[in-house]
Amino acid sequence: MIKATLAFLLVAAATAQVPPGGGVGVVGPGVPVCNGNENFTSCGHCDGYCTDLNPVCEEKCTTGCLCNPGYVRDDQKKCIKVEDCPNTNQCGPNEEFRACYDACEDVKCFSTEEPCAKPCECKPGCTCTDGFVRDSYGKCVPPAQCGANPCDSKKCGCGEECVLVNVNCVRAPCNPVAECHPIATDCSNKNCTTPGGCAMVQAVTCQNLKCPKWPQCINENQCLHTRCPRGFQCVLQEPHGCTNRPCEPEAKCMQNDDLGVEVGPQL
Repeated sequence: MIKATLAFLLVAAATAQVPPGGGVGVVGPGVPVCNGNENFTSCGHCDGYCTDLNPVCEEKCTTGCLCNPGYVRDDQKKCIKVEDCPNTNQCGPNEEFRACYDACEDVKCFSTEEPCAKPCECKPGCTCTDGFVRDSYGKCVPPAQCGANPCDSKKCGCGEECVLVNVNCVRAPCNPVAECHPIATDCSNKNCTTPGGCAMVQAVTCQNLKCPKWPQCINENQCLHTRCPRGFQCVLQEPHGCTNRPCEPEAKCMQNDDLGVEVGPQL
């Protein structure tokens, strides 16, 4: 009788240390008391901070009192909302704070043929609100205040085109430089440093495969991930609403004959 009772107590003690679902940690009196906006988690992602919203966790599984979703720790290690962090209130006029921001992707007054490299560098920062673009002084202004495009006053010779090229900026204004480059007719003479390299792109108004194409430096060739029906071919086209070239092209499936039937890509 004594042995049976002892065995029962040992099993009960071992079972009490395993939380529901078989997770790691303790339940009942052993669970630590967490402060406001945080809860005990047996296995979760490590907390972010106002100074580092997307930290690289040392361990894949963090056990303890972790901030609730949408909360990060301030300089006092208290869990507060991301938008309540001090650095979220330092944005200038016509700007808004983003937890994941890449200055390279900010819409600027004049685009160049040097799209951003991918993946982007995700950090907290201030981006221009919708309807505004960043000028040469780094301020967010309406597009009408951008001034003249440097290529408007650049005269290029026959077989050349004006291209805006970014320069290393030391002191504002930091306007891109207008240069005359040979007109590239295919990707064989188009130098690209973008992740997707060079690809032939059609205008958004094209309805068949016979439309002219031009070489363009792209971040990603969406046709590599697009499956078209039998008898159709994937082509890259400018996206709808592209007003400030170059725009990252989209994949379209077009029929191989003269019918010009277009369907959406099958992913």
